[in-house]
Amino acid sequence: MHTSYRECMRLTLKTSALTAQRDAHGHRSNAALAEAAGINESTLQRLIAGAVQPSGPAIAGLLAALPNAAFEDLFEPQA
Repeated sequence: MHTSYRECMRLTLKTSALTAQRDAHGHRSNAALAEAAGINESTLQRLIAGAVQPSGPAIAGLLAALPNAAFEDLFEPQA
């Protein structure tokens, strides 16, 4: 039986770190960050609220838009 990573681990977005990285990279708003990351602003808002788990493309987009941030800077694995 195949188990996906979503079934094994939940990720929590570190919202204060995201905000600090967003500001440090010159993205003036969450809308600007979402655009740079290639995701919908509503998706970013749901990630920030903890309402959804980040998808692979959302994680990759955020890391690409925030090149000085490492995965562990922005996301906290939850067992």
